[in-house]
Amino acid sequence: MKILALNGSPRMKASSTYHMLTPILEGMEAAGAETELIHVRKLDLEACIGCYTCWVRTPGECIHKDKDSMVNAMESYNTADMVIFGTPLYHFSMSGIMKTFIDRTLPRIEPWLIPHPDIPDTTFHPERFHKPNKMMLVSPCGFPEFWHFDSLVATFKQMARMERFEYVGESCALEPKPSAAALCKVFLLAITTASVRLASKLSATTKSLKRPKLLFARIYSPAENKLSTIWLAHTGRSKWIDSRCRMRCATPSRF
Repeated sequence: MKILALNGSPRMKASSTYHMLTPILEGMEAAGAETELIHVRKLDLEACIGCYTCWVRTPGECIHKDKDSMVNAMESYNTADMVIFGTPLYHFSMSGIMKTFIDRTLPRIEPWLIPHPDIPDTTFHPERFHKPNKMMLVSPCGFPEFWHFDSLVATFKQMARMERFEYVGESCALEPKPSAAALCKVFLLAITTASVRLASKLSATTKSLKRPKLLFARIYSPAENKLSTIWLAHTGRSKWIDSRCRMRCATPSRF
């Protein structure tokens, strides 16, 4: 089992996020998992500008692909079985660089709107590439009450629900303080132990989530798909459209 951990703290190895991720990965490695840790800040990411070039002119490729290290990070992301999103709680949500990373995964999906395979009366975008089947959230914060994490947890649960991840759970905790060093050491040891058990359980029960059988004849929003097709045609990608329209569009002959 391959597990990718993303450290979304700009403080990288000096962060509480890193000190929580480390024992988790150590525990999972002890259970036989292959792990990788990426410090998102080191990717030096450009922000997504919503140009949709990755959908239209260069499908699957971002305009920033030569400006930062996102291409290599996405190779790790697309080949992992599970991704752990590690982020400090910033203003009751994720860090800015973690949000930028998630925004930059847009090239993974296609512009077409199709019925969601799991949620009635809901549309979503089909995937262009494989993604991790499972996801987990790790987050520290400076507040002592756990309810401060509610909005962050809700965000990642919604992402998992809409993008068809199996949500494994979250590990949210008060930032380790020097005044409570002994207690923190016990806590981190407990995380390692729990991670061994979690990785063992996941390895024993992991089943590949098959790509959904898309209901091409029942497009939920044909008007939006028609717009995407016209948009693609306008950019001169007619050859790409010819093959894609037959699969994605309800009535391609009208476009």
